Amino acid sequence: MALKAIAWKHSESDARIELVKNAGPDCLYAVRLHGNCLSVNGEWSFEPSSSNRTEEFLRDHRFDSLDAAEKALNESLLSEYDEL
Repeated sequence: MALKAIAWKHSESDARIELVKNAGPDCLYAVRLHGNCLSVNGEWSFEPSSSNRTEEFLRDHRFDSLDAAEKALNESLLSEYDEL
């Protein structure tokens, strides 16, 4: 049996990146923090329950690579620190 990572926690915050779809070569990642989800535009939004997520929400709040999700999270956290 092989193990595969499905979640990564940011070392300096409670944010995490989760593998939410793993269908062959097509993987999607969500960036989550306290019930919110980061959009590809860098904005945090409340994440509805899975049965209430629209196609638009999923398109706007899923990343097609771990690198893209990590970059967006780091940029979001940096801009948050800049506002303090």
